[in-house]
Amino acid sequence: MMLGVGGVLSRVSELRDHLGFDQAPVAATAPAGSDFATVLARASAADPARAAAPASPAGPVAFSGVPMAARQALKEAPPPVAAPRSAALVSPYAEIFQTVGMRYDVPPRLLAAVAKVESDFNPGAVSSSGAQGLMQLMPSTARGLGVRDPFDPAQAVDGAARLLRQHMREFGSVELALAAYNAGAGAVRRHDGIPPYAQTQAYVPKVQKALAALGG
Repeated sequence: MMLGVGGVLSRVSELRDHLGFDQAPVAATAPAGSDFATVLARASAADPARAAAPASPAGPVAFSGVPMAARQALKEAPPPVAAPRSAALVSPYAEIFQTVGMRYDVPPRLLAAVAKVESDFNPGAVSSSGAQGLMQLMPSTARGLGVRDPFDPAQAVDGAARLLRQHMREFGSVELALAAYNAGAGAVRRHDGIPPYAQTQAYVPKVQKALAALGG
């Protein structure tokens, strides 16, 4: 219960008598024209025990002067939310895509998207044109990349990653790198962009759609 000025001063006097202070008693009533802060300051000077305890007009305090209202707000505050983490790649051969992608600085999801469109993740696939394996490398391309067995997923992804990295460095964009992967770098150079071949025109957006579905 909050005490008036008179009550505060009476309580101070009782404490002084109980503790045996010699100072002159504090008046039980406030002098005319004195505000509460002035009277309270006088009372504190007369009672060292009260002078040692800091007063707060905001009400009771706890834990190094934190107001009770603020303490309650801290209790009710929701826990901090952790920064979202990138979802792991979920696809067949995800570990190979991650490892090889980090090795050659090629996005693992891009490698997975190419594999999805090229072979639907089938390492034994062979196209009508003779492209082989998970990444559908032509035999001559595989030999040029040093891939001895294009039907081995690890070798196929390694060769495809190096080929895509080469195309991205030359053409400066994923779209043109994909076009070169499908139609050859020479065709992209000749047409100064995605070649006007129906297959390649359909291939680039198909890989981009697969990439989006994989979270890329």
